[in-house]
Amino acid sequence: MGLPSGYTQYEYIESSGTQHIDTGFQPNQDSRVTLKVNILSSSSATCAIFGARNGSSTSGGGSFVLWRISGSFRADYASTSYSFSVPSTGEHEADYNQNTVQIDSYTHAFTARTFQANPNLLLFAVNNNGEPDTRRVHAQLEYAKIYDNGTLIRDYIPCSDPSGEVGLYDQVNGVFYGNAGTGTFGHGPIATPPAPQNLRQTGKTLETISLAWDAVEAADGYKLYRDGALIATQAATSYTDTGLLPSESHSYQVLAYNDQGDGILSEAVSMSTEQAYYVVTPVFTSAAFSPNPATINTPVLLSIAVEDQMIILQPEVFQSNEIYSGEAS
Repeated sequence: MGLPSGYTQYEYIESSGTQHIDTGFQPNQDSRVTLKVNILSSSSATCAIFGARNGSSTSGGGSFVLWRISGSFRADYASTSYSFSVPSTGEHEADYNQNTVQIDSYTHAFTARTFQANPNLLLFAVNNNGEPDTRRVHAQLEYAKIYDNGTLIRDYIPCSDPSGEVGLYDQVNGVFYGNAGTGTFGHGPIATPPAPQNLRQTGKTLETISLAWDAVEAADGYKLYRDGALIATQAATSYTDTGLLPSESHSYQVLAYNDQGDGILSEAVSMSTEQAYYVVTPVFTSAAFSPNPATINTPVLLSIAVEDQMIILQPEVFQSNEIYSGEAS
């Protein structure tokens, strides 16, 4: 879906430790949050990455919280907790899916419970029964998604709105979420599309190569390169390169672009035309003399047009000591 006109997408938004996002959603045992966060070393020893709970501690029940705690992480689920031995600064991807929590490659499954958190879930903070906890993380958020019983209900993009306010835009509902804390969010560089994936050859002839790639979300179009030179700018995700010669091999790359700029080039993929033996020979296409002159000894101009023509050579094999021309069997 992407952003509406007037919005600017960033690689991340950054909370200094006083900003947070109110998602407007009360989590329960069927909730799920996925996100990618870069926790900065200046974060306090104990600070919340996201969450909501029915009190100021886990014992209040209804907890759905992910913490950074003194060199590790802690997940609160219902009225129980679990600590992960994961370095707590730097980039991490988290997937808190109902009673199972995964941080990078570390996973823990709680005993399933039934519960309902009364306050709204916050990002960059935890909501203590309607009151944001002051222990908020100093971190950069690259993306966040929230699911309710398997249905995606929030899909956040870091951005600024047309007025310049920095926050998150929810692609599901088309709503901008600004800072619900104090101060203002920082942000990273303007985001451009990622590199297209699955660049592949889909067909070939003696003189053409057909190729395709997977669509990139939020891309306005694509630029295709052959051997490092730009050969096409288009919205489609397939292309047929023409005017080639048999038995040629070329290296192709593609990038996606949008109004933020050009994205990253894909990995180079080598592709080739069909193999054949051939010669290129000049062929006269026209010849004409200028009109007869009115006087003798006046030069007459002969104009000739010549085009290169490719001739495919049929294979030749010996059969009964004689040369046989045609397709080899």
